Amino acid sequence: MDKTADELLEEGSASEFIIKYEEIIKQGYKINPQPKKTAKRGRPKRGKALCLIERLDNHKVEILRFINERNVPFLTILRSEIFEW
Repeated sequence: MDKTADELLEEGSASEFIIKYEEIIKQGYKINPQPKKTAKRGRPKRGKALCLIERLDNHKVEILRFINERNVPFLTILRSEIFEW
């Protein structure tokens, strides 16, 4: 596979990639459902896997941005979260 960094995904490949990404997120939610509420106070623990799935779902636009843009900074998401703290 001889692809350079300057090449973008074709339109059909890009839409297939996005559909596959969304399917993986849905499967992740099925495998790692939200925890049931208990009688204890506070929010129940969600676990690392569910937190990762939610993060990938919430930041889908930023993660998939490389499909249509050539010059996407590597640390865009991380940089924005550092400044939010």
